[in-house]
Amino acid sequence: MMFNVVDLKDGVTVEDVELALGEMCNVVKNTYGDEEGGFIAGQVYKYGGFVSNEGSVGDVPAEKAVGIKQGEIAIVTFWKSFEQHEKSHADKVFKEKFDALVQFCDDTYELGYQMLWQGVPENWILKNTDNDQVRNQVRGTYAEVAKANDAGACCGTEVSCCGVSDDSVINTLISTRLGYTQAEMDSVPLGADMGLGCGNPQAIASLKSGDVVLDLGSGGGFDAFLAAQEVGERGQVIGVDMTPEMISKSRKNAEAGHYSQVEFRLGEIEYLPVADDTVDVIISNCVINLSTDKAQVFRE
Repeated sequence: MMFNVVDLKDGVTVEDVELALGEMCNVVKNTYGDEEGGFIAGQVYKYGGFVSNEGSVGDVPAEKAVGIKQGEIAIVTFWKSFEQHEKSHADKVFKEKFDALVQFCDDTYELGYQMLWQGVPENWILKNTDNDQVRNQVRGTYAEVAKANDAGACCGTEVSCCGVSDDSVINTLISTRLGYTQAEMDSVPLGADMGLGCGNPQAIASLKSGDVVLDLGSGGGFDAFLAAQEVGERGQVIGVDMTPEMISKSRKNAEAGHYSQVEFRLGEIEYLPVADDTVDVIISNCVINLSTDKAQVFRE
């Protein structure tokens, strides 16, 4: 097991690095996740500001707790061998993504541990294996949708909430049937509307100037940009999507449209990267139905 601690530069937040981090982790999973590559599994954590006195021997010195940077990231990966891990770091494919992350860091170090014990309840394994497969399939499908839309190519059926067409006339037809006006479609950056929804949530959300809006499964940012027009400069819109390619696309769209009050975060709607008691209105468009744990979504 490799344990990598990342200290971010002053002024850099976890949100600033999440896209680079997500792309790096996807490269590891997709490139080295076979017998030759040796990658088994991985997890990424953000320091939560909690120090356990109960789990520590003796009192934890205050200066030690304070010395841990708020926002520090820990990357835990499991490999068949240390040698295979080191080989991946020397690979050009991984190194480019790693270097993109390093530019945000003051320091990063990685230590290797040999496993002595692990344990997971059997009922948890049975419950979550199928869920992970479904989640990965959904993520992969929408990654292809984002890439196809960027390239102007068709990926999936033309008139569908799970496909995208390179024909803007077809996308316009889909969106007007879902309740969007031509003026709304003309007001967002090109490529934000991919015809992926099943309705027009902001039309019934009763948004007000100054509201903070959370968009679950924000895709290319279409609904988030429409919401931003309603809440104005005093408001804020946060879009969350679990597909790195969609986050990259929506952030480019936000920059192109000069939406300073809109931000997009990489995350899963079951475990939102959003603080409690900070949002006024939540919208979603044909996304909660894709979750394998809808009850957890509503608890969030």
